[in-house]
Amino acid sequence: MKLIMKKALIIFLCFPCIVYSQIDFSNQNSFDIITWNLEWFPKQGSVTVDSVKEIIEVINAEMIAVQEINNVSDFNQLVNNLDSYNGYSTNTSNLNLGFIYKNTLNVDSLYTILNSENYFFAGRFPLVLEMSYQGEDYVIINNHFKCCGDGILDLSNNNDEEFRRFSAINLLKTYVDSNYSNKNVLILGDLNDLVEESFNNNVFMPIINDSVNYLIADKYIPYQNTAN
Repeated sequence: MKLIMKKALIIFLCFPCIVYSQIDFSNQNSFDIITWNLEWFPKQGSVTVDSVKEIIEVINAEMIAVQEINNVSDFNQLVNNLDSYNGYSTNTSNLNLGFIYKNTLNVDSLYTILNSENYFFAGRFPLVLEMSYQGEDYVIINNHFKCCGDGILDLSNNNDEEFRRFSAINLLKTYVDSNYSNKNVLILGDLNDLVEESFNNNVFMPIINDSVNYLIADKYIPYQNTAN
C-alpha cells in the first residue's frame, strides 16, 4: 500500500499561540508520522530552535519529516537537544529536507533520489528513509515541491509551476513503481497544491487515477466544513 500525505501541521503556522498540551495526539498503540514545513528554519534563531524542540517533545510522534531547513547547523543543534530523537538533513540548497525520528527506531538508510531532475523538484530532491517496524519494511519519501502558480495546469509550458509539480508527481510515481513495487511506501511533505482541484488542473491525477495501488491519506479533509 502506498500513501500520499501533505501539509499535515499547517495549524502550527496559523495558530502560534496554541497551548502545547493540546497538540499531543501520539498514541502508544500506533506509529505516528508527521510532516511539517518549518518555514526557513530557524527564522528567529535560538528562539525558533527552542520552540520547535518543545513542540516536538509534546507531540511525541515517532517520526517527523521536515521541510525548509535553512541552517543545517541549527537543525543539528535542535536534534542534539532532543534526548529521545535522532535526525538527518540534506545540505544541498537553502531549503533542505530532513527527518527527526525516535532513537529507538531501526532506520536502515537515508538517501536522495531523482537527483538528475533538479528543475522539476526545484533543487529539493526527494529524501528517502528506509526502516523496519514490527517486522514490516517501510520506505518514507519526504518532498518539497515547487511553490506558486495561478492554479492552471499548462502541459505545454515547462515554466508553469503547476506543470513542474505535475512532472514531479509523475517522476516520483514512476520511481516508486519501478523500485519499491513490493514495499510499504509513504509519500509525504509540502506538495504545494490542492488534491480537490478539478481534473484538468489537478497535478495529483497520476496518483488519483491509480487507486488500486495508492491511497491519499488526507483526501477527504479539504471537503469538510471550513469551520472545523
